[in-house]
Parts: sequence; structure tokens; C-alpha cells
Amino acid sequence: MLLGFLIASLLGIYVIYKVFYEPQLSTIPEIKEYTTSSEIHAEEWNTSTWKVEVPPSYAKIENAIFKAVACQSSQDFFGTSLIQQGDSPHGWWNTTAKLRKEITIYKDEEQLLILNFSGKRTSKIEWLSSDPQKRANNIGILLVGDVGQGYYDPDTSKPRALFIDIWLDTDPEVYVPNHWQGVENVENDFHSGFPAQTMPEVSKEYEFKFRIDTFIKGSLRHWNLERFTLKMVQCYLEVKASNASIEVSKVLIGTP
Repeated sequence: MLLGFLIASLLGIYVIYKVFYEPQLSTIPEIKEYTTSSEIHAEEWNTSTWKVEVPPSYAKIENAIFKAVACQSSQDFFGTSLIQQGDSPHGWWNTTAKLRKEITIYKDEEQLLILNFSGKRTSKIEWLSSDPQKRANNIGILLVGDVGQGYYDPDTSKPRALFIDIWLDTDPEVYVPNHWQGVENVENDFHSGFPAQTMPEVSKEYEFKFRIDTFIKGSLRHWNLERFTLKMVQCYLEVKASNASIEVSKVLIGTP
């Protein structure tokens, strides 16, 4: 009986979440002012891999398509293959790919920020652990922003930036928002993660267009922060004890 109540509660939260955080496609206006580049080109996006096994892992751009393989056999940490645009926090690394425009989203103001995405999984997930609790394979968009705490400060004893994951596919599936803080003197920033879509079919091209300002405002309210200036965007394939591949042809963020 208790298990049934917990399942019903989670489903209720999920339904409410979908209603309030996932507006219908027809209600979303077209982007008129770009924050990111309008297309995926090597001159405008940097590629990177982090804590994955190379080979077979890679991140590359060919014919305006981001192609990635990510493999990490460990059950203890995630690895990623990604593209990135904008400045990283703490001065971690220099990037040649810059955002077209920085935009600030305020906690209590009505502002629209829209994501257009097109992409697909190009292979089935290969699981490298038999324990579903110790493995994962996610596709997402990461927004990193300045929240007035010293974004470029190399001191990591205090939170300096806000990281917001917008998950386009998660396996195992995530149903509700998550909030956590990094490790002091390693990366002690604010983090939020929001499940937004699913991409369950391999080789099927998925196209999504939805508001992401709602996720930013939800994160600001959780952390009691007033504003978020977008400084960096990533599109990634994230793996733990798994191996998979994706192709992405559009990552466009902007305002009507």
C-alpha cells in the first residue's frame, strides 16, 4: 500500500511538472534574436571530451552536425562528449567559441527564452554494468550562468555559478527536478537538473521547441537567487557504465 502511494505521488508530481514546465509546441513563438549560433559549425562551437575512454569516444562536427560517441566503463563517475559555446566559470579554460549574445533572466520577470533542438541517438545504449542503479546514459543541454557571486573567480571554496541541466533523454528516466551543490574546493557551484523530453527510439530524429526560461526561474527560486546571466551552453552525451552515440543538427537558443 505504501509503495502504491509513493508511485502515485511521483506520478502526480510528474504530471504537474509536465503541465507547468512543458508548454505545447503550438504556443511557442519563433526565435527572432539568437543567443547561440544559428547552425553548428566548428568555427562557432568547441568540441570536447571529459572522463571518457578514447577511443572509442569522440566529439566532432561534420557538415554542420555534432557527432559524438561516449564510453565510460566505470560505475563511479560520469564522462561526457560535448560541444560548447561561451565562457566557463572560474577561468577553467579558454574557448574560441563565443555566444552571440548574453542574456539575463530575472527570477520574477516575464521573459521568454526558447530552445530549438534537433537530434537522435544513432546506436542502442550498450550497458557496461548489470546494475541499473550504477549506470546511466543521458542527452542534455547545460546552461551555465553568472548569478552575481564572482563567476570568473578561481576560488572554489564558495559557489560562483549556477549550472542548469535540461535533460532531453535520461536512462534510467528522471521524473522530477533535482538540485544539488558541488564539492567544496573542487567545484562548489549551484546545480539544478530538469527532465524536459525523451528520445526513446534509436535513429529517429527528434525535434523539440520549448521554453527554458521556466527552468532557469525555477532554479533561481530554489537557490534564492535573483538573476541568471547566461555565459555558457553545452550539448552533451553523458555516460556512466555505458556506451552510446548521438548526432545533433540543431542547438538554437534565443528570444522571440
